[in-house]
Amino acid sequence: MANVQSLSQLVVGASLEGLYYGIFAAVGLLYIQSFAGDRLGRATSLYTNSLYIGALIASSMMGLVAQLAGFRTVILLSTVWATLALLVLIVSGRTPTRLS
Repeated sequence: MANVQSLSQLVVGASLEGLYYGIFAAVGLLYIQSFAGDRLGRATSLYTNSLYIGALIASSMMGLVAQLAGFRTVILLSTVWATLALLVLIVSGRTPTRLS
C-alpha cells in the first residue's frame, strides 16, 4: 500500500487486504468455535474481543517500534510473534480442551 500511485491501485490493494482479513477472520472463528461445543456465542464473543484488543495493542506497538527502530524491526518482531502463536496452536492442538 505504500507504493500506491492511483485510485485503482488503492482499490485493488484494499480489496486484497479485505479478502485476506475476511478469510483469516472466518478460519480463526471456526477454529475457536470447534472447541466451544454448545457455547458458540461465548466463543464468538471471546474471539471478536481478542481480535479487537490485539489489533489495538499491535497497531500502537507497531508505530512505537517503527519510530524507534525502523520498519524492518517491525517485520522481524511480527515474524517472531507469528511463530510463537503457531507453536501455541501446535501444542494446544495435542491436548483435548474445552471452553468452560
